[in-house]
Amino acid sequence: MVQALIVDHGLTRPEFSANDFRDLLPDLPHGLLGAAVRGLAASGTITATGRTVPSTSPATHGHRISVYRITAAPEETAPAV
Repeated sequence: MVQALIVDHGLTRPEFSANDFRDLLPDLPHGLLGAAVRGLAASGTITATGRTVPSTSPATHGHRISVYRITAAPEETAPAV
């Protein structure tokens, strides 16, 4: 469910981060949203842009998180996160 939401959201925006999904999801166990994002990146579905933004999650105290985009071509691979 979480990964499907990320992909659906990403198809409508050129770039996105985990910040974009927090208000759209029910309360999740700590780390689940990040794990879903990293799983999509590892599979090549999304690709990190090289940019970061401050996290809006109070639990993370504003640490930087990656900005992603939907992978444009199947041969593209996501960089290690």
